Amino acid sequence: MDIKNVIRELHEELARIDETIQTLEMLRTGSPRRGRPPNWLTLVDGATRTPAKKLKRKPAGRAAD
Repeated sequence: MDIKNVIRELHEELARIDETIQTLEMLRTGSPRRGRPPNWLTLVDGATRTPAKKLKRKPAGRAAD
């Protein structure tokens, strides 16, 4: 087993864990959800959407009479 690869993988996993902890702390300390979600949450939500779900979203704006 190559020690350099193991160390690199552990650093990558540590970065993912740190990001997860930061996200959870932001959710915990946030105010009650009212209005538009924070930009960072929108970016995370958009990254996890599948293309099929993106197509199902209704366009923003006024409905035609």
